[in-house]
Amino acid sequence: MRKSSLKEKVVDIRGLGLEITEQLKPVMDMIPTMLFWKDVDGVYRGCNAAALGKLGLKSADEIIGKTDFDLPWSNKADQFSREDKELMENGGLMEQMQSGITSFDGEQLTFAVIKMPLKSHTGEVLGVIISSVDITHCEKT
Repeated sequence: MRKSSLKEKVVDIRGLGLEITEQLKPVMDMIPTMLFWKDVDGVYRGCNAAALGKLGLKSADEIIGKTDFDLPWSNKADQFSREDKELMENGGLMEQMQSGITSFDGEQLTFAVIKMPLKSHTGEVLGVIISSVDITHCEKT
């Protein structure tokens, strides 16, 4: 039995030129926090299993290639686009509560969100990575 090299066990993070090992993808999918990543043009390039579950999607292919303008929360797309551009230009970390986000089934949700630039190993900005937790239930109590 031949040992496979690490190179053979690498998966591209859809269109961003980033690579993760096959061992890391299941770890990302076990994280209960929703994770999304977008390219510099605001196009979604992927998400983890928690995001799929919350959004009611069967596959990441249902969000990949779309922008916030194409999704149920398009009423917030201009705001999200401005925030993403600012982060990519200035760096740093953005933490905020986002309310009035419409889910795919029409429910109004509130999220605690952390955004930061997604960078290559050389420091080139490739897009934005977003971590999001649904806190709607906290708001209702």
